[in-house]
Amino acid sequence: MLQASWADYLRIAFYFVAMLFFYRDFLRENKVANRMGVAILSFVFLLDSFGIVDYVVQHHHFPIYTAAQATILFSWLLIVVSLIMSWLLRIDYFVFLLTLFGFAFSLFDVVIHRHATTLHVVQRSDLLLLHIATALLSYLAFSVGMIFSILYFLQAFSLREKRFESGPFLRLPPLFTLERYSFRSALIGEILLGLTIVYGDIWYAMLTGHWLDEDKKSIMSFLLFWHYALFLFLRSKGWISARTAAILQWIGYLGIVINFFVVSLVVSKYHQW
Repeated sequence: MLQASWADYLRIAFYFVAMLFFYRDFLRENKVANRMGVAILSFVFLLDSFGIVDYVVQHHHFPIYTAAQATILFSWLLIVVSLIMSWLLRIDYFVFLLTLFGFAFSLFDVVIHRHATTLHVVQRSDLLLLHIATALLSYLAFSVGMIFSILYFLQAFSLREKRFESGPFLRLPPLFTLERYSFRSALIGEILLGLTIVYGDIWYAMLTGHWLDEDKKSIMSFLLFWHYALFLFLRSKGWISARTAAILQWIGYLGIVINFFVVSLVVSKYHQW
């Protein structure tokens, strides 16, 4: 999974086509375009699932120990959530935005992450696997919360300005529904991020005999944990508005993206993901 192959470019192409179909439905309700987008996204899901299973069979461990592998797995998780949302909740535009996120991550993986090296086999452990897995799941939850906060802001703007009354945003859920989903997603992400920090510190302490307290990514993760903790506390007490909460989610997610890509690739001494 470290060398970009024809399968990688094929999945990128199908991802892009699915995104175009969802965008067509976004501009003007089109059930055929929506179904085509879901069908193509399902094909990408099967393609990724086959690749993951094939890797496990060949290497006898889960493809999660490099930035490239983690990004592909994260993209696969985004597809899973997209399909679940499409089949169960049927929230318009959520799938389109999540597909856009997944396409961006996949493209970044092919362009940037393909030169990563795997961790030495001695460093791998169940605790490290838990650390990386909870990190990816926390990023997934924060991504879902971010999208709901975007939809909340768009819906609030359309209602306040009395715009899009006959347009695509008319199909969005009520504001309280979007805000509730956004808050709950961020809460789940916060819990998972806390577990990620704990698992990572314990694993590193067991491996080296001291705590991982100087690594830039660990410091950034700790700051992000307290940012989301403050946001969740203030919003649960009603001390900030839903609009302010959405903006705080955007700031937090920007930190997540910087931590996942920039900090890992540029300044972190120990993290490759």
